[in-house]
This record gives sequence, structure tokens and C-alpha cells, in this order.
Amino acid sequence: MKRAPVGKIQAGAFEMSLDLTGNYPDWWKGRRFTHRIGAWASGDTSKTTRDIIQLALYGPIHEPGTGMIPRDKIARVRTKTGIANCLETIYVQHVSGGLSEVGLKSYDQQREAFQGTNRHVIWLDEEPPYDIYVECLLRSMVVNGMLLVTATPLLGLTEVMRFFIQPAEGDESKFFVQATWDDVPHLDDQAKQALLASIPTYQREARSKGVPQLGSGAIYQIPEADIVVPDFALPDYWPRAYGLDVGWKKTAANWGARDDETGIVYLYSEHYVEQSDSSRRSAPSSFSRFGVVGSHADLDALSGYSLSIRCMIASAFETASEIAYT
Repeated sequence: MKRAPVGKIQAGAFEMSLDLTGNYPDWWKGRRFTHRIGAWASGDTSKTTRDIIQLALYGPIHEPGTGMIPRDKIARVRTKTGIANCLETIYVQHVSGGLSEVGLKSYDQQREAFQGTNRHVIWLDEEPPYDIYVECLLRSMVVNGMLLVTATPLLGLTEVMRFFIQPAEGDESKFFVQATWDDVPHLDDQAKQALLASIPTYQREARSKGVPQLGSGAIYQIPEADIVVPDFALPDYWPRAYGLDVGWKKTAANWGARDDETGIVYLYSEHYVEQSDSSRRSAPSSFSRFGVVGSHADLDALSGYSLSIRCMIASAFETASEIAYT
């Protein structure tokens, strides 16, 4: 997960070029394909794929070989109808003697356009819709391929982002890199400050550090740093409440405690699960554990769950339909 101008496009195009040609540098520690490959590279729309991905791989339409794929390795291309200067497929000579190919796609073609064909490498630039991400996983599974996502997390902590940031326990199939402006040498402090000043406050964490933007579309347009505080022990006399939203696709709950002296509400834990049976969604024991259903909270147990998120919304406790005082 990266943020421009860190160079996520160049990183994605460089790896794609290596896999298409099989010309890996000696220092390369990543996966190596010793045979020709079939690949896809996709962006948001056909035009952004042309203007960003195609340019990075191929170069301008009349200057082939000025992108990451060397000119002498480009065997031929196939153009796409309906969009000027847009390529559909680039055929690349592999060191094994075979001919690799990379098809240029876009998310606006919908999931159906990604069906049916197995691919060794799929590069998705910017976060794809969930259904396209899953389809691409299936396309790479049969041939033991791999999926590369280069994205600025402006959509928040979505299902796709969760797969990488919060992988399932024991899942070693994903590798997550978070690059920030501080990781690149070509940006000095003056340039960083100028860029940061031109970006809306609520997008600064995502754009400069690769931290998922709060909420889908940033409903609350404030940076996370303004509402997060260090962990601390919650006094057992603070009133507690929870908010619960039950559904099949997503079920979520937040636990909060209010400091009556300041009126500040602290959200200290969360529960999130999707597409599971009702026994997991209800989880009544979880609610009693946090002191919301007629018992004292186990403060020692809270330490592993604490989010310590400070919210300036004391009115939530005045209007909540379910409040238990411990």
C-alpha cells in the first residue's frame, strides 16, 4: 500500500516487466518465472489504464520501449477498438524462448471481463471492487500465480484492504508493504510540506503514509491522529454502552465508556464479522465481558482489545436505547 509520489506505479510496472521477460537482476529475492507467462494489468477505467499502466509498461504509443518493458523484448501489440491509442495486449519475449502476454483491463468492464482465463500474474493498480479482487484470486489460483495490488487506501479499511492489513491467523500467502513519503529520497521536507498543505486534512494520513482513510468516503473528515489517545485503564464507575448493527453481510459493534466529568466518550473495543452464522453474530458472552450487560467490566481483559478512541460525541449516551451502568 503506497502513496504517490512514492512510486507505486513504477514499482508495479518494474515487477511486471521482470515477470514478462524473465530478466531478473541478481539481487532479486522475489518469485521468478522461468517460463512464459500470461498476465493482466488493470486500472479504474480504460482511459486511466492507458494513461497510467500502459504508459509505465510500454511508453507513449509512438515511442515503444520507453516504459519498463525494453524495446527489443516487445514482439508485437494488439490495439483496443473504441479508445484512441489504447492497447489491449502486449506480447513480450521471455528468456525461455516463449512469448509472454499482458492484457490491459479496467474495473469498469465489470467482473465478467475477468472470468474464464488463468493468469500467472495480475497487477491491480488502485483498489479494485471486491468482486473483481475475488475473481482475480481465482484466475491466479489454478496456475499458482500471484496478485499484485498497488493502491492508496482512500476508500478506508474495506474488505480488500482488510485481507492485507488484517490477514487471517496463520495466513502467510500475503505480503504487505506500507510506503510513506519518508521512505523515498526524491522528496525533501519542503516538498512534503507543500504537498501536505494542498491535501484535505482527512486524506493526509492515507496520501502521505498509506494509512486507510477513516470510513468509506471519510464520513467524518478528520484525521485519526486527532481522535486516538494512548491506552489507559478505564475507571469501573464510568457508565458503559454499546452500539450494535446486525446484518448478514456485516455485523459490527462498538463498546464505549463516558467520563462524566468531561463528557468525553471513549470507544475502547469493537466487534466486526461478515457473512457468518447467527451464533457468531450474536455472541452474547462478548457483551457481558465488557461490562455492558449487567456485570462489571474485566479491566485486565480490556487491555488486549482497547482502541482508546476518543470521540467528542457525549450526546450519544443521552440518546442511546441500551445503556447499562456498572
